[in-house]
Amino acid sequence: MNYRIRKLPSLETIKKNVKKAGVRLAPEAAALTLSLLNCASRVQEEIIAPLEREGLSEGKFLLLMALREQPSGLGVRELALRVGVTPPTMSVMLRRMRQASKPLVRVERLADDARARRGQITSEGIELIGRIFPGHLKRVAAFSERLSGQERRELARLLLKLSGPAGDE
Repeated sequence: MNYRIRKLPSLETIKKNVKKAGVRLAPEAAALTLSLLNCASRVQEEIIAPLEREGLSEGKFLLLMALREQPSGLGVRELALRVGVTPPTMSVMLRRMRQASKPLVRVERLADDARARRGQITSEGIELIGRIFPGHLKRVAAFSERLSGQERRELARLLLKLSGPAGDE
């Protein structure tokens, strides 16, 4: 779907349909969620898709950024926390990135614990991040530049409230 041509229903249309369906809900909440979904489509197209064209998922990009910040490497559990995946998923990500024709990461076992492993970024990973990060940062910043600084801070606060655990105030 193309968020640029999608026409969202008006609040009045949502109100009419809510009434017709006999459902009790705040029409404003439905309108907000539809707007957020449209915005998420824009994020996908303008920020995530360029990473994917470079062969990186958002998770792999976050993984490389975490490892670039910590050249000595990070354990699988710590990487999983930073990227927002489970340790088994992180192990799969590391294995796939290590097996690529140009490995972006390497994994080593720790001497004091044969079961523990630490991921490290390779020179190829450093080169890739160095090449794509400036453009990525520009796209991220440009995404919200039509808002004032105060509007960005307020929206960030509200989005954190929405994305937190249910019931958080």
